Amino acid sequence: MGLVVRSFVDAPKFNFTDEEFVLFSAPPNFDYRPLLKKFDAAAIAKSPIKYFDALLNVADELLKFLEEYGAAQKETIAEGLKLTLKLKAKYVDDPKLTPEENFLFAERQKFLAQRLDLSTDAPAKKILSVKAQAENFFAQLDAINSDNRSVHDLAELQAEPRAEFEFLVENLARIILDAQRKVDFFAAHKNFVSAVVNFHSEWHDAYKSFKTGLREEFFAICRKENIGEEIFVARYEDWRTKRFELEEKILPLVAFVLKGNLLDAAEKIFKILRAYREAVDKFYLHERKNVCPKFAAADDLQKIISSRKKTEEKIFLLRWAEPFLNCES
Repeated sequence: MGLVVRSFVDAPKFNFTDEEFVLFSAPPNFDYRPLLKKFDAAAIAKSPIKYFDALLNVADELLKFLEEYGAAQKETIAEGLKLTLKLKAKYVDDPKLTPEENFLFAERQKFLAQRLDLSTDAPAKKILSVKAQAENFFAQLDAINSDNRSVHDLAELQAEPRAEFEFLVENLARIILDAQRKVDFFAAHKNFVSAVVNFHSEWHDAYKSFKTGLREEFFAICRKENIGEEIFVARYEDWRTKRFELEEKILPLVAFVLKGNLLDAAEKIFKILRAYREAVDKFYLHERKNVCPKFAAADDLQKIISSRKKTEEKIFLLRWAEPFLNCES
C-alpha cells in the first residue's frame, strides 16, 4: 500500500552525538501520501458518497497496516506491557492522603500508563471510530432511500459538515505516527523508561511513608522538645506543603523528558530532585532554623541548565527549577 516504516530499535540508548540525536528525533517515515494518490480529491469533495466510500477504504488500509505493524513489533510491545502493568491498574485512593494528593498521584499514573502504552489497540480504536461514522452515513442513506421524503432528507444529509478528506486522512496518519514513536522511543530507551516508571513508584511510596512513618518521627521529636501540638501541626503542614510542591514537579519533568528532551541529563535531574527532598526532610526533622532548606545541589542544576544547547530545554529547566534556585538558606 506504499506505507513505509523506519524503526529505531538499534539506536544507541544513551549519550547521543548531535548527529545521532537529530536522526532519532526525526519522525518515522510513515508516508500516507501514496495512499491519498489513489483517490480523486476533487470528486470526493463534491460527493458525500465518494467521500465516505474513500474513507472506508482508507480506514481498512490503515487498520491492516496497524495489524501488520503490531505483529512485527510484538516482542517490543510485550516488553512495554510487562513494564507498565502496574500503571494500568485502577488507582485506589489512599485514606491517609488528601483528595488533592490522591488526585496528583492518580493523574501521574494515568499519564504514564497512556504515554507508555505501546499496543496498537488505542490507535486502532480511533480509526475504527472514524470507520463507524462512515458506516453510519451509509446506514442513514439506506434509511432515507426507503422514505417518502428522500429528496429533502438527502439534501440535509448532503449538507452536513465534514472534515476535508485530505485533512482527515492526515489526522489518521498522525495517530499511527504517534503510536510508532512510542514504540521506537521505548525500543531505543528501555532502561531509561524503566527508570522513569521506578522513579514514579519510588516517589509515590516515599510520600506515603512521609504521611505515616516520618510524621510519627516528627511528632516524637516535637514531643521530646516540648513543642505543643498546635506548633507541631503548623510545622508539619509547612513540611507537607514543600513535599507536595516537589511531587507537583515530577509530572511536568517526566512529560517533557518523554518527548525526547533532556535524555542525557534526566537521570541526573532525578538524583538532584531526590537530594532536595532529602534536604527538605533533614531540615524539618533536625534543623528548622532557616527560612528554607539548603539546596547543596543547586550548583549542579545550574551547570546542567547552562550546558543545554537546545533553547527549549534551557527555558524549560529555568522555569521548572526556579523554586530550587531561588531558595536561600
